[in-house]
Amino acid sequence: MKKVYLLLLIFSLSVSLACKTHKEKTINSNENVESGPGSELHVPVNVSRVLGLCPSSTEILASICPEKMVGRTQNCNYPISVEKLPVVNNYPLDIEGLIKLRPDLVLTLDGITSIDDIERIEALGIPVYVQNFKTVDEVFEGIREAGKICGVVEKADLLVDSLMLVKDSLLRKNVGQMPSAINIIWNAPIYVHGYYSIMTDKLRIAGFNNIIDSSFKKTSPEVSREFLLSKNPDIMFCGFGDYEKDFFNLYPELRRLNCYRNKAIFKITEDLQSRPGPRILEAVMELKNISNNAR
Repeated sequence: MKKVYLLLLIFSLSVSLACKTHKEKTINSNENVESGPGSELHVPVNVSRVLGLCPSSTEILASICPEKMVGRTQNCNYPISVEKLPVVNNYPLDIEGLIKLRPDLVLTLDGITSIDDIERIEALGIPVYVQNFKTVDEVFEGIREAGKICGVVEKADLLVDSLMLVKDSLLRKNVGQMPSAINIIWNAPIYVHGYYSIMTDKLRIAGFNNIIDSSFKKTSPEVSREFLLSKNPDIMFCGFGDYEKDFFNLYPELRRLNCYRNKAIFKITEDLQSRPGPRILEAVMELKNISNNAR
């Protein structure tokens, strides 16, 4: 029900914003656009065939220019409409399958497509646009940029304007002291979403503080049992099917944590939480709602 509410809210906001005028942007042939650290993207005049080489990129494209999509990867399953598209394996990269689809542009996420594979694709004369998101606002900007390079600026702006209003509405609901939280992403050793990951921003919007601070420089740092006990989070999110068996049986001393004693441990939807795209606020609402409903 919560998911349906979010979708209806975004749709209604999109309709209301449609009355506003968006200045159409144009892209010149071979215009240079930043694409990942220290690189440039030479954009063709008209992008009519585009391929997302990871699930988040596919979801972004499906939200703003589904008519231009020529394929998907084996892991792309949302929205359901993309399942009818031809599949190009992204790991290992099916370069022959990619060539057959004849994309004008490939969109991917930093860390998903290797530098070697990017160079192989670009050697064919196909530009690769690499995005990197550390905050929710950067996801919004990434959607706008994808709209710019794909020639659908108005659609992208309309979507992002709607999402920003929803984000502001969620932030206004955060009052008082925010509970501390941790998101465990691996059990042996213990890896978590760090301060510099997008999870920190999603937790903030959902009304929580990530216990991992800026002293941890890695996006997904390893932490010790002693560290978790010292921080003693109020809330724990994880993707384990059975957190008792998969986590606390390995580290029985962590049953002293507030989150365990208060039964505030929640399984999250991995696909939803790991794909920074147009469903980013749905991911935030999952964090917020599953914890609120358990209180």
